Amino acid sequence: MGFGLTGAGLAAGILLIRHERSRTSPLIPLDLLARPMFSLSVATSIISFAAQMMAFVALPFFLQGALGLTAVETGLLMTPWPLATMIAAPLAGYLSDRYSAGVLGAIGLSLFA
Repeated sequence: MGFGLTGAGLAAGILLIRHERSRTSPLIPLDLLARPMFSLSVATSIISFAAQMMAFVALPFFLQGALGLTAVETGLLMTPWPLATMIAAPLAGYLSDRYSAGVLGAIGLSLFA
């Protein structure tokens, strides 16, 4: 089932890219991906988001299965993650007006790692 859905998603993505290449105003600006810095930034964003979501999905299983915590304890231990995101978002907006995105991204990814 999973391989079939993955294959269908890849096929739909290929069809979308073929369709978008011939348009004058594409939905996905594929010409921007030819720029190395832009494509590196997009890839870094996708990979860091995927890593964060994998950790966020796996964490409850670890806390309950390996550590034997209850659902309430697991929920309380997971609560700081979205709260930290809520607190960091306005700070990141403030800092993005004063410092370059590359510096802030490097600091953020280092903290995340």
